[in-house]
Amino acid sequence: MAKPILLYSPRKGSRKNARSARIIIPRGIIYVQANLNNTTVTVPNVQGGVVCWASAGTCRFEGRQKKSPFAAESVARKVIGLVSMKEAEVRIKGSNRGRNIILRALRKSGLFIRTIKNVTPRAHNGCRPARKKHG
Repeated sequence: MAKPILLYSPRKGSRKNARSARIIIPRGIIYVQANLNNTTVTVPNVQGGVVCWASAGTCRFEGRQKKSPFAAESVARKVIGLVSMKEAEVRIKGSNRGRNIILRALRKSGLFIRTIKNVTPRAHNGCRPARKKHG
């Protein structure tokens, strides 16, 4: 189970915030949801509980900036900074411009990416339409 490592600060007896501590996971799955308006990256542990996540909104982007590739890159960097992982499987959903840039940022961090899966839902003509009204 992933536990945050609390880092000691130079001051005597004080600790850094648990939010700034790195969570060590040997291998895991990184879920990337790239909507048209926002980008979200989620990292769960082995049991499926969310360890950390970040979105363009939590990285202080607003409005039009949230869908930019630069916002997607900063989201990936923020998640990489919170989690220490050696090997990962990446699952991408959506069609944002920042999809490829997130993968580039994950590779630059030294993370070994085992597989990259595209799990974007596809239309299949949908449900049967309702009957025509008599009138």
